[in-house]
Amino acid sequence: MALTVPVIDLSSSSTPAQIDAAASTIGFFQITNHGMDPAVIDGLRDAVDDIFSLPLATKLRYPPPGPEVDNGYSTIGVESLAYSLGIEAPPDLRSVQLRPGGLR
Repeated sequence: MALTVPVIDLSSSSTPAQIDAAASTIGFFQITNHGMDPAVIDGLRDAVDDIFSLPLATKLRYPPPGPEVDNGYSTIGVESLAYSLGIEAPPDLRSVQLRPGGLR
């Protein structure tokens, strides 16, 4: 079953209901008409590209300080939402696409 991430227009009067529905079902959503300067968004994308293009050995020097802290670098397959719930399950997989066609 393919999931589609909802696109929510912040200028719409139905925004609160759309956010509630997206957060309650898929848990993710993309927003439009948020007022963010495109240069800020491009800067963020560039910074993310720079981080993820670092050699693996460099990224591994910055692990999360503990399971309760959600920052730092961890490799694919070591995290799972189920772990925080005390459930045995396969690790989560990640799919990151910040630009059309993926990371540049």
